[in-house]
Amino acid sequence: MPYPASQISYERTGDGPPALMVHGNPATHTLWRPLAGHAAGMRTVYTIDLPGFGGSPAPETRAGFSLPELARAVLTFADLHGLERFDLVGHSFGGAVAITLATEAPERVRSLVAITPMTSQPPPLAHLLDLPFIEGAAESLWRTSPSRFRRWFAREWTHVSYGDGYSRSRAEEVSHEADRPDLVPSICGLMLEADYAAYSRTLFRLADMWTLPLLLIGAGADRVIPHAQFLHLRSCLWRAACRIFPDCGHVPMWQYPDELAEIMERFWKEVR
Repeated sequence: MPYPASQISYERTGDGPPALMVHGNPATHTLWRPLAGHAAGMRTVYTIDLPGFGGSPAPETRAGFSLPELARAVLTFADLHGLERFDLVGHSFGGAVAITLATEAPERVRSLVAITPMTSQPPPLAHLLDLPFIEGAAESLWRTSPSRFRRWFAREWTHVSYGDGYSRSRAEEVSHEADRPDLVPSICGLMLEADYAAYSRTLFRLADMWTLPLLLIGAGADRVIPHAQFLHLRSCLWRAACRIFPDCGHVPMWQYPDELAEIMERFWKEVR
């Protein structure tokens, strides 16, 4: 059964043509705050919570976490809100969702920006779930742990992923968002339902879509999606415009919000 678009939590800001922003794993719509404020001068920005994150309930079945199903959920959200064509921005795992949507419904996507996106190779942390009992143990530990432990872990993870974009206030916000017993099943659902062979074929289809404006944003100090993986993706999508922040961590919108906003503004100005 398709995920009900009415259950997708979101924030809307700005004025102009619509732009959808899709966060990664784990995160919520607040990931986009530094960038959405800039983009609101050019676009009506919709920052959504993917199913299982933020204010959006989890899908009824694990299969609802697959890339095609998540892409359909975002597309039905666009249908519900009357967004016939829109610019699409995705970060990390959300980049893979955005790429999947763009290849399945190219007539709906005006342009695509993929920021430190997931590649056709599993990120290092995904390999942990290949170990026996890890998923069950992680879910049990997270569900039964006291709130202070969940918040501490989330703050430490923010150190890893945000790099020099880390701040105590943002880490505290992330820790509150992560302080929910059902979070780990959603994280594992995204990671375990990712079909990398199918996604690789999706990337080849994207490479052949010459009319879709495409912008890739990389980070040289990324500790989540290794930079070597990003460079391989860039070689596959060689026609895309590309900008790399050499000393940036996984979340450029928090480390270089002004610079990233300027890059996207120039990119969007060229979009017809």
